[in-house]
Formats: sequence, structure tokens, C-alpha cells
Amino acid sequence: MAAQADTTGTASIYTDEKEKNIVSAILGADIAYSASNVQFELEHRSLLTAINDIHNGAGKFSNEFAMEYTRNYFTVVIPEKNKKESEQWLAEIAKQRGVKKTESGILYKIEKSGDKNVKAVNDEDVVKVLYTGRTRTGKVFDSNRWNDMPAERQSMMEAYQPDQAGKDNPIEFALNQVIKGWTEGMKLVGPGGKIILYIPSDLAYGERGNQAIAPNAALEFEVELIDVEPFVDPAAAEATAAQPAPAGSGSFWIMIIAMIAIMYFFMWRPESKRRKQMENFRNGLKKGDKVITAGGIYGTVKEVQPTSLLIEVDSNVTLRVDKNMVVADNSQLQK
Repeated sequence: MAAQADTTGTASIYTDEKEKNIVSAILGADIAYSASNVQFELEHRSLLTAINDIHNGAGKFSNEFAMEYTRNYFTVVIPEKNKKESEQWLAEIAKQRGVKKTESGILYKIEKSGDKNVKAVNDEDVVKVLYTGRTRTGKVFDSNRWNDMPAERQSMMEAYQPDQAGKDNPIEFALNQVIKGWTEGMKLVGPGGKIILYIPSDLAYGERGNQAIAPNAALEFEVELIDVEPFVDPAAAEATAAQPAPAGSGSFWIMIIAMIAIMYFFMWRPESKRRKQMENFRNGLKKGDKVITAGGIYGTVKEVQPTSLLIEVDSNVTLRVDKNMVVADNSQLQK
């Protein structure tokens, strides 16, 4: 009986059959982990059949066809489908009681107005929030509320940030560091306010999406605004502090100017310095740095892009996140 041909082309690399079995099993595990991490459901029997067919030289599709089909499916078909379904979802949301719409297209429902006298008005104002982000199907993709966090996120925090596990983790950021829907939406309530934002894809992550967000996906964010820090232009503050007292104003104006100068040097200037330090820190991130994001993701930087990072959470999970969502690196975490 003739021996069956080895179609793998790799028989000569193994020391013995045992080594071949081990490598094959590990390669199979790697493929399986990769398939299990995709953000959609797969039909496992079809997947395994295709792998087996190609391994035995009986693949039903050429490599070129498979690559082109996959490219078109994920860059054309899925984005168009998401856009249509997102528009339909927003149209239904707009009919709900209490939901209003901004000129830009954001739908929102204010559950609690908060302090109307301290609303954010400038894109550089800093807000402190608790939030939960959901897809149009209701799946939570990000949260800094402990009870809303996905189980895998809770596990990571228990492992890497045990002091933060089991409780909410408010996050601060300037409004010009997040998606456009947040920049506009967080100006609608004051501190103590609660709002639900329904954000069209063009004001969220757009046509490209990210590792957790599909392209052209509209999103829901449930946000509690804890505090607002108004932006103060350092140059304007310095100019105000340097102005001489008006003639004949007496000690009253001298005291007012002195108070402004003191507030700048002890409050506003440190905040401006903190913003600059954070900006320099994010711009200096490099491959291999260990970081944590606003949502509590802890991992290692694998790739740096102008506005985003590819972060390896563990050997099986890699996420792309907005660079502005990174809030600390390993040196800061150890302090």
C-alpha cells in the first residue's frame, strides 16, 4: 500500500512523531484562540472543515479569493449593514418619551439635570464621570462602574489593581480628548447630573470603529457627571495677575488682584501643568510600555499610532484604544 503524501511540507523539521503532535496541537490551539476572540459568532463545523480541506490540499477557495472576500465583507458589507441598522435603531430611540435631539444628531435623555450653573462650556473643560457604554444590542463594551463591567475586565482589575476592584472608578478627561458625541453631550448637564447619550457613528468611532466597536456603529452611553473643572487659559490668567491696580482704587483692588494671582499659582497653574504632563506622557508612549486605560484595561503596548495604541491584554487578547484614554503607565501604577 502506497504511503499517503504529506501535504504540510514540514515533515522534515520534526525530531520525531511526538514533537510533530505537540506542535500541531499548539498551532491548533493558537488558531482556536484567534477564532474565539473575534467579535462575532462563527459556525465551528464550517471553520474546521475549511482548515482540514486546505491542510489536505482540497480547499474549495483559493487564497486570493478568500482574502478578497474577507476584505470586502468586513470593509464594505458589514459597515453598510451597521450603518443601516444604526439609523433604524436611532429612529426608534427618537420616538421614546423624554428623548431629545441636538442639531448635530445626538439623541439624549436627561435623567437628572445637575447643577445648571456649573455646566461645561469649553471643549477644554475637564469632566469627572462614571459611565457605561453599550452597543445598540445592549452589550456593554466599556464601563468604569464595577457592577456594569464585563467579567473579563473585573478579573483583570482583581489581578492587576486589587485596591480598585469591587468599586466604581471615576475618570477625568478634557472634553477635547474624547469622541465628538461626548464633547457635545457632556455640556448638557451639570455636576450631579445623569444623562443617556445615543450617539450616531459619525460622532463616535466612525467608519473604522475599533477592536470593540464595529464600523459605522451607533452607541449608547449612560453617564453620571460628578464634577466639572472649567478651563482657564494660562496666558489670560498671567495677564490678569500682572495688571496694575487702577488709579485711586485703593487697597480693595490690590487685594482682589493678589487673590487672583494666588489662585493662579496655586490652583490654575498646577492644573495646566498637569494637563501638559499628561499630554507629554501620552505622546511619549512606546512599544513595551505597560499602561492602563480609563476603562480599567491593563496591558502592554504592542504598536503606537498617531492617535491610537494596540494593547496586548494577555497572550490571547489584543485591543486598539484611543491614545487619550490611557491614564497611567507602569511607573505611575507602582507609586
